[in-house]
Amino acid sequence: MINQHRNPKALKEMWIVKSPVASHVGKILNKLAIEANVEPVVHFMNLLAEHDTRIRWKCETSIIESVRMELLSNKHCCLVSMILVHII
Repeated sequence: MINQHRNPKALKEMWIVKSPVASHVGKILNKLAIEANVEPVVHFMNLLAEHDTRIRWKCETSIIESVRMELLSNKHCCLVSMILVHII
């Protein structure tokens, strides 16, 4: 059984773009873990251990503007980071 507190949101937003296992390409990492009946973080680490640099993934996520501004206004955030985040 998959433990939901060990199922980070990022794994639900990451998909495989290159893998030695052709059936992995295009699938979301979280769904691969569910299919394998393994906790998502464990499955992700297993994939990395098995395929090393031969596996590639992408992640697209959005951040709410108010949250982004709150993070950028933090005293530990430098001006360069603010500029780069704003450009991206």
